[in-house]
Amino acid sequence: MLNLFLGSAALLAAILPAQSVSVTDENTGSPYGVDCTFPIHYKNLRCGNLLGDRKKVYEDYMQGCYDAFDQEVCDDYENERIAMSLRQPAGMVNYTSSGFKKIRAPEKLYNILRNHWDRNNHLKKEEVWGRGNIYVSPMRICF
Repeated sequence: MLNLFLGSAALLAAILPAQSVSVTDENTGSPYGVDCTFPIHYKNLRCGNLLGDRKKVYEDYMQGCYDAFDQEVCDDYENERIAMSLRQPAGMVNYTSSGFKKIRAPEKLYNILRNHWDRNNHLKKEEVWGRGNIYVSPMRICF
């Protein structure tokens, strides 16, 4: 199953063109969007050193995976992550013009969630991810 999953990612990566999308902020004319701070759609970061050496940050991130596992399995997961970033938005539906709306949760719902958290917080445990899975940093960086 895993080989089929990783194989489909490799096939998708081979079919899709390896180019970044150029987007310009209509207010300032500066480039922004995906593939500036971290690879989202393509591995080639497109903003140079506009935001510092983001290429080095990405290389260090991948090296953390390589050190913990092996390069082939890390690259397979990374290719799948990028392929998913390309295909997933097509299935999403925006509910407002900006795609989201931030509102306060109704008091009754908030109380249910807060009570659940208070009763169960002590039961939390570390998640275990598959060998080489790049979705969670192998360097255990917390934000």
